[in-house]
Amino acid sequence: MHEVYYLEANLVIDPCACNDSSTLPESALPTECLSPDGSDCDWYKNCLERKYSCQGTPTEHMTTYAKTFCELHTKHNELFSDRAQRWIDDARKCLQMALVPFVRPFNNGNCQKIRERAF
Repeated sequence: MHEVYYLEANLVIDPCACNDSSTLPESALPTECLSPDGSDCDWYKNCLERKYSCQGTPTEHMTTYAKTFCELHTKHNELFSDRAQRWIDDARKCLQMALVPFVRPFNNGNCQKIRERAF
């Protein structure tokens, strides 16, 4: 509820309420996709791209860019101060967490919505 409606405490609103007659959709994605710690640069490929095929779209550029810079920061981590390393790790986790709603089994997003959320 927090990621979509920015509510941390309150009554559950209708779009988030449970329906006893519905069944939960199954996810083919690993559980790590739902709670990234920001340290896995392959999260975009293993989670986001696995659910959405955005090849040939601007969203593909975004995921390629995110993965490339994630790997560069990891490779050259020692060049950054401790404070800068923490900031980079936190920023990486923040971006991945912002995209987690799209990999949930009950969310039917699309490439355009992913791109809008990422930027």
